[in-house]
Amino acid sequence: MVNKVSLALVCGWSSCLALVWCAAVALAWRWRLTREGPAGWLAAAAVCGAVYLTSCTARLYAGYSGSEPGVTVIEGVDVVMIAIWLLLVHRGIARPHEVPRVGPIGLGLLIGAAGAGLQAMVLAAPGANPLAVNDSSDRLLIACLGAGGIAVLFHARGMSQTMRQQLLAICGLGTLSRLTAPAEPIRPGIGTFVSLMCGLIAAAMLTRTGVALLVQARSQAEAMAELAVVATGFASCGEQLHELRASFAGLASAIRVLTTQGELPRNRRTDLTAMLGAEVDRLERLLNGRPSEAVPDVDVDGVIRSIVIARQLAGQQVEWERTGCHVQGSPDLIATAVNMLLVNAAVHAPGARVRVSATREGGSVRIRVTDNGPGIPPSVRRRIFVKGVRGKESPGSGIGLNFAGRLAAVQGGSLQLADGHTGATTFELTLPCTPA
Repeated sequence: MVNKVSLALVCGWSSCLALVWCAAVALAWRWRLTREGPAGWLAAAAVCGAVYLTSCTARLYAGYSGSEPGVTVIEGVDVVMIAIWLLLVHRGIARPHEVPRVGPIGLGLLIGAAGAGLQAMVLAAPGANPLAVNDSSDRLLIACLGAGGIAVLFHARGMSQTMRQQLLAICGLGTLSRLTAPAEPIRPGIGTFVSLMCGLIAAAMLTRTGVALLVQARSQAEAMAELAVVATGFASCGEQLHELRASFAGLASAIRVLTTQGELPRNRRTDLTAMLGAEVDRLERLLNGRPSEAVPDVDVDGVIRSIVIARQLAGQQVEWERTGCHVQGSPDLIATAVNMLLVNAAVHAPGARVRVSATREGGSVRIRVTDNGPGIPPSVRRRIFVKGVRGKESPGSGIGLNFAGRLAAVQGGSLQLADGHTGATTFELTLPCTPA
């Protein structure tokens, strides 16, 4: 009975290893698609862990004799490897724009092989104990490292709340698995089963996270390919005239203020000059069919600021507060979509107050544009995003909302009309958050 249970435990640890390898492959593939710094460091940590755990599992098989289970693991080496894993993850969080020079796959293989070799050297040393060294100081170090990793992840910025929660759970379960593992992890016992279950759950969560990130990267790659097609055709379709009309009033007002008014406060002059430069550059790129490239970290405040200033100069009552949100996509096309929503409010609800807000919800940022105008007739609401659709008395052309929705879609987001009461209209522009 003991032999069968021990064999089942060996199979359980092997399943845990297989899940870690699946996660490593998914994360490495994501990095190849995106070439993002955080994805690279996370892939390096996963590959490193998979290589080192393969060595440990091989020793587990070697130690299993069929009658008396045994294992050869030295906790001191585990402490060093856990510290390296956390360092790799922290590197991606603290310096998201850096990428491993030797590549995440090569770096992970190199460190994992070095850890396995170090463990083999320790075990081959004269007088080495063939079983694990259950030293309380090693367990304390592992606990401290796990707590440190949880603290770093808890205060990490630049990743979605869902991603942070998943990594926190993985770190906590992985630490608990290592702390509860007995000297011989295939000898039946409560500690063995607790350690195995924590390890399996952590490995399964890591695999799920890796696959989810890979799917997200592939969707973004497809969206960016479609984005290039949409942006290229922008200069040859009716949207260019619509955007020029929408932006010209603000630009002209800014020029008049700068040239006709005398002494302006330095901050006000700086804001107007920066807005003019940003808007002129954006329109020039759009008209030439070459909008700014999609990037993984777009400051929503920086994008909305110039648009809001331009609309205020055009006479529109726009309220806006800084949010600190970051998304991924093309800054030019995000600005164009927000501008079209503000102009739509100015055309269909003249004189109404408009409020722009942004909130982070899970893996997305939701930008809301709300006006207290007369609202949208029920007969039009269902087809509001269809090109050319507008109310009977609408002075608009039916182009802006359709194009804004297309710009959101090709960046992996969406544009929706929120349910509202009569006398208020809210459009919600949803965009994916900056990736972890």
